[in-house]
Amino acid sequence: MNISSESVLLLNASNMDVFPVYPYAFIQVPAIAQRAGIKVICNDLLGIRQASWGHTVEALVERHSPTMILIALRNTDSLTAQDYERDESKAGGRSACFPIERTNALMASIPSVSDLKIAVGGFGFCVLLNEIMHYLRPDVGVFGAPDAFFAPFEEIKAGNLGRIANLLVFQDSQLASNSRIFFPPLAETEYTPQVIEENQVEETHPDLVLLDWELPGLLVGALHFSDF
Repeated sequence: MNISSESVLLLNASNMDVFPVYPYAFIQVPAIAQRAGIKVICNDLLGIRQASWGHTVEALVERHSPTMILIALRNTDSLTAQDYERDESKAGGRSACFPIERTNALMASIPSVSDLKIAVGGFGFCVLLNEIMHYLRPDVGVFGAPDAFFAPFEEIKAGNLGRIANLLVFQDSQLASNSRIFFPPLAETEYTPQVIEENQVEETHPDLVLLDWELPGLLVGALHFSDF
């Protein structure tokens, strides 16, 4: 196991306040990155007003000094019609479910507080790769498992992206897709109780004592590998 020599910031803005689900990527991506000597600082923006997202990112960057910002887009829509309706009767008001728009708002809040490059990935991102890449316009898109993203991380930081698998990048305004590689599950267990507790209380949401997370993937043992 490599000792973490640098860090990246992994954010999620696609959770729902009425039914928060613990982001799978907050467990699996750090486990993959750790093998490359990279620490992943995870933070879910659930419960934080959009107007404060820029300030939140700024504070996280100042505290942890990451070299890049990663954003996980886990889902793009909902199967429940009521999820698209606001509920102003609840304390603070219930936000409607528009994960892509929330992710876009998060990205828009970053340039004013940080000049770090932004990479977007996740299952939801992979469902509509080209369309979401064109809409969000991140510096890098990651499709599939992020193993190939972290292993040559020095090349990523230097902008040498042409030969790194599982990446989408813009080249002269044209979207280019690199080769795809599939990776096996990790041999070790990455979602230990200690890791879950640390992410829930300390990293995931510093403004809340404890979130009432739903953990379906953990309960059924489904966490093998991840699109962050």
